[in-house]
Amino acid sequence: MGKLYPRLALQNIRRGRQFYLPYLFTVLATCAAFYLVLALNRPELWPDSTRYVYLSSFMLIGSFVIGLFAVIFLTYTGRFLSKRRQRELGLSNILGMGKGHIALTLGFETLYLALAGIGGGLLAGMALQGVCTALLCALMDMPPIFSAAPSLSAMATTAVFFAVILLLNLLLDLARVKLQKPVELLRESAVGEKEPKTRRLLALVGLLALGGGYAIALGVASAADALVLYFPAVFLVILGTYCLFTAVSIVILKLLKKNKSFYYRPTHFIGLSGMLYRMKRNAVGLANICVLCTMVLVMVSGTLTLYAGSEALIPRRYPGEVTVSVTYDPASETPLDPDALDARFAACAQRWGYPNARKVGQAAYTSLWFVKDGDGVFREDATGSGQNRSYLYLMPYETYEERTGLSIPRDGAAHIYRDGGFAEKTLTLRFGDGAVEYPVGEPLETIPDVISALLYVGSEDYYIALPGEALAQLSQLRAQSGLGGLPLNWYAYWDLGGDPASYATALHAFPASDWSGAGQFDGLTFRDRESFAQEYYALNSGFFFLGIFLGGLFLLATVLIIYYKQLVEGYEDQARYRILRSVGMDRATIRRSVDGQLLVVFFAPLLVSAVHLAFNFPLVRWLLSLFGVYDLWLELGCTLGVFGVFLLLYAAVYRLTARAYYKIVG
Repeated sequence: MGKLYPRLALQNIRRGRQFYLPYLFTVLATCAAFYLVLALNRPELWPDSTRYVYLSSFMLIGSFVIGLFAVIFLTYTGRFLSKRRQRELGLSNILGMGKGHIALTLGFETLYLALAGIGGGLLAGMALQGVCTALLCALMDMPPIFSAAPSLSAMATTAVFFAVILLLNLLLDLARVKLQKPVELLRESAVGEKEPKTRRLLALVGLLALGGGYAIALGVASAADALVLYFPAVFLVILGTYCLFTAVSIVILKLLKKNKSFYYRPTHFIGLSGMLYRMKRNAVGLANICVLCTMVLVMVSGTLTLYAGSEALIPRRYPGEVTVSVTYDPASETPLDPDALDARFAACAQRWGYPNARKVGQAAYTSLWFVKDGDGVFREDATGSGQNRSYLYLMPYETYEERTGLSIPRDGAAHIYRDGGFAEKTLTLRFGDGAVEYPVGEPLETIPDVISALLYVGSEDYYIALPGEALAQLSQLRAQSGLGGLPLNWYAYWDLGGDPASYATALHAFPASDWSGAGQFDGLTFRDRESFAQEYYALNSGFFFLGIFLGGLFLLATVLIIYYKQLVEGYEDQARYRILRSVGMDRATIRRSVDGQLLVVFFAPLLVSAVHLAFNFPLVRWLLSLFGVYDLWLELGCTLGVFGVFLLLYAAVYRLTARAYYKIVG
């Protein structure tokens, strides 16, 4: 008797392997993924460097997302198994097996699935850990200097976490068995769906939610707005998607049903009536597929664009191998003498073994918070806490021309770049009681890359090119108002002509005494392009790795939902199509109807996700601009390429699952 229930549990798993094996594979895959992100997030093994901090952040995000995904998806797929087991459990109960014995059988099934799924997932994770470590280090352009040895703490955390999830699924099944009568269990899997009601209010809510989400995506005018409004837009689109498949699809199907010439054709009648009567249950599954498809497409295409755009951004931000930067007041008694500072740097470079050092460019700008006092009038807000704040970037004509390669008229006017344009004819800047006014000239065509490593672009940001002497005038005016002189940032870009890997060490060794006699300035710093490239590649490559990792996991979820959906519908349709054949309908007509129904139901989520992706495109463009990626054609190419590959994978899944469906229905 003691061996009966373990043996019975094994028999149940073996007999229902077409349902249990995908569920087991889901446990194994999510368990392996969760272990991997935990094993990679071990800061004690990493050097003290910013790019390794990025890695820790990405793995922490990944562990949270995968953990949440595991709870939701394993519970969701567990419902499929529970649905298929109801008739079998009800029959066993009627034939004399008590609910306690059924609970023992279910407990042993869960135990076997846990041992195989969690154990196999940990083994798979450890086997893939070395590969993922090498791939991540290659993407982040850093040597694999931290250990790929198995992590005992990650193994223990993963085992406990997934054991709790499977235990919760078991408790849900046991509660259902306890609460329902045997006859209800026996009949539940055979209960059909009633024709769903036309829920016009829900359909209206869905259309309004989708319209609102799309309107936000199209109406965003800056990266700052995109950052704030992205998640509200995503929430509205997800809400609209569920309403679309739950209510709007019912409205459309019923309108088609009222069209007598369309509905009363054999292929249309079978397919349309089948979709209509089961849409209440199918709608949630289709919406899940659509949301997962959209997540995969957006995540992979966005991170791929960011990764591919890294190569072009680095030389734009760091034109030279080394950047020398200082902050100074252009109106001070002895302001910075750029030529003297350049001569001292060249002398130091030669003394430290770089005789071929040459300057390749320079730039200057300042940025301050201002508050709008009227049309074209701005007053400095020293605290940065006022209402209607704007951030103004001020630069000489020479900086704009050198950093963009574009020329602007030397007309003494203020030339401005702002999202949405600048309509006023004059620009007035106020510091305390003093003010200076400039005529507004032709608008600037673009933003020069002199701001920071990660450019922040807001809707209330202004990029203003002024005559060089204007900055000294503004500094004097600001000092007279009691706010101090204007802090101007000055950069010089140099090529040293040596080994870039040694620049960081050499620059830290330059003595501060060598910079005296070049005027008054503060905050002398050096930054080599190689160090920035390492950190920037680490940031973007970390995003790309996480995008591929989570995208693959969500793709797996999509495939499994489709597979379960096809199996469940196949068993439900088996008897219905047998009846149609028995009343004289030929197989060819039934097959055409089934083909049409499968194509519509299968590709509808992909079509809707493609529409979501198109409307999401402007939002992603703004978000990518936060990282300095502005290449429209690069983003468009990455998006279309990812969608094309996903379409091929989706079509392959359709062929495989449709074959399983046809095999069931005969």
